[in-house]
Amino acid sequence: MIPKASTEFVCAMEEVLQVYQRPYDATHPVVALDETRKQLVSETRQPYVDKKGDRYYDYEYKREGVATLYMISKPLAPNGRSCSKRSSQPKAGQR
Repeated sequence: MIPKASTEFVCAMEEVLQVYQRPYDATHPVVALDETRKQLVSETRQPYVDKKGDRYYDYEYKREGVATLYMISKPLAPNGRSCSKRSSQPKAGQR
C-alpha cells in the first residue's frame, strides 16, 4: 500500500523537481543514475521448427547468473547523451 503524502514529503519532492528547472551549467551538471538487475538465462534445448518455418521454444532454461545494468545521464545537457555500463555479478553458488 502506498502511504499518503505528508506535507514534508510533498515539500521535499518539490525541491527535487526544482533541480530539473535549473538552466544547464557545465561546471555543475545535474547527473541522474538508474540501476536495474536482469536475470541471465540460456536455452537448454534447440527450438523446434515446423514445416512452415515457425520456431517453437521450450519453457525450460538454464540460469546463467544476474547482471546489474547502470545508466548515467545528464538530463539538462543540450546533447542529451547518456552512458551505460553492464556489470556481471553471479550470485553465490552460481558459476
